[in-house]
Amino acid sequence: MSQTQLVCLVLSLVTWFPHSEKIFSFADGHLQFHEDGLQLFEEARDLQVIAILGDGLAGKSHLGNAILLRDVFPTADGGAAMTEGIDVALEGNMLAMDCEGLNNALAPSRFQTSVIGAALASTLVFVVDGKLSEAGLNMLSGIIAEMQLLHKKMPTRLVLVVNKCTLDYEPQSLEKALDSTHGLVGSRDSIKSAFLDGHFVTVPFDPSFTSENYRRKITELRKLLALPHGISFSGRQLSAMIRDLAIQQRDGFCDMPSLHQHIAQTYLESQVNLILQNFSDTIPQPLEYDPDYPGFNFEISEKLKEFDAMHLLDAEVALPFAQKLRRKLEVLAEERVMSCEEDVTCWHPGRLVEGLWWNASRI
Repeated sequence: MSQTQLVCLVLSLVTWFPHSEKIFSFADGHLQFHEDGLQLFEEARDLQVIAILGDGLAGKSHLGNAILLRDVFPTADGGAAMTEGIDVALEGNMLAMDCEGLNNALAPSRFQTSVIGAALASTLVFVVDGKLSEAGLNMLSGIIAEMQLLHKKMPTRLVLVVNKCTLDYEPQSLEKALDSTHGLVGSRDSIKSAFLDGHFVTVPFDPSFTSENYRRKITELRKLLALPHGISFSGRQLSAMIRDLAIQQRDGFCDMPSLHQHIAQTYLESQVNLILQNFSDTIPQPLEYDPDYPGFNFEISEKLKEFDAMHLLDAEVALPFAQKLRRKLEVLAEERVMSCEEDVTCWHPGRLVEGLWWNASRI
């Protein structure tokens, strides 16, 4: 085997072997983007993005490995922060983003990575250490406080995990905590308004990670995260968004509404283009038309319904894109009608009412 063949073999094994890649890190306090990390998922389809964030030293990376059933995120037992920036790992169509922790006295607390993770994720796994505390809720509120300024309904699911838990919590503990009038009520209201649904999971303290109770709780969490939710992206869509976010970071950090607006608009624009292409490809050509065809008005109405079903964004955000889609669908239909009326020789031989069907479809 030649040296070149050996290098290619090693590279292919590294690519195949389960591992994580870094997409953001810090250098001299500035956020750095790692383009190479996108190769891990760029060719994937229908990605469900999960952001794992929360308390520093709460076992987020261990939890991420347990969710993915493989040791892909670096872990350590010391007091120093293990994750810097954002690491990503792929399992099936689940992309897990391991974000560096907050509230760690031995490491800087940098909200940028948590905000980016929350902005990109369809599911936010917020991890607190040992107990459901007021500090934990305030930290979560600090990350998502501005979300509702852009979206009244976010396409995001919250899974709050009390990791390394030794207490006995009820399944409704998160709901009760958010309904409580203790502490900062505004923080609780911002959390409730930011998520379509919320879930509460406790994972017991188990240094060996092998007890029956630990495995049962991890299985419960995995089943919850496996349920499709919110927007799914292709790897290329997600990569394009992350690249754009990296560009925006060069001149300073963008706030949460700006990130969400950019992501929502990028996603909706891609869906408009997808529907327009599908409409152009599937509406009948003159030689292919069916006398039972319901007409362009019906087709346009169906395509607008299809667009509405593609997202869970607030109507205020989606309306300009829906209006743009309607206008472009109508233009495509008009152009198809006019081109066929101008060239009557293209009609299917034997038809006696060539123009009638086309005119009727325009009513």
